[in-house]
Amino acid sequence: MKFAKPRWVFLAFFTGVIIFQAAAVGARKNAGLACLNLVLFFESICFPTIFTLGIRGLGKHTKTGSTVIVGAIVGGAVIPPMLGATADHFNNTGPAMFVPLIFFVLAYSFPLAVNFYKPLAELMDGFLESEVGTGDKGFNVEEAEARETGGIGVGKKEDI
Repeated sequence: MKFAKPRWVFLAFFTGVIIFQAAAVGARKNAGLACLNLVLFFESICFPTIFTLGIRGLGKHTKTGSTVIVGAIVGGAVIPPMLGATADHFNNTGPAMFVPLIFFVLAYSFPLAVNFYKPLAELMDGFLESEVGTGDKGFNVEEAEARETGGIGVGKKEDI
């Protein structure tokens, strides 16, 4: 993501997830396993990117936002039993791959939003440039401690 905007990388990888999950619905034997391995490959970057894009611009609410994102991960607990029940019903795992596909298609709204909804895309891109260490002023330890503790001359963080 050093050379491309994270939101575009996220869109590309999530598109790969949907393509290979859809292929897994109709694929059989080794082709189906290969498709599922490719789904896992494309998923690898999705959660970290969802997390970092999801907490951008939250300011003082970053801790709460990150807690909500982490706490909202219920797919791993809910979807496998649904997939298993569907596979048992059809007596075949292939058609059951449609269950996670439904959830992936619903989740696809986030990469679409961060890429094509202009205000959200601008928010995501607004944090790509950093000015830390590039200015004429050096790092001021006292100033940093004052910001961390809430005021100049307050003392160490442990004393508060």
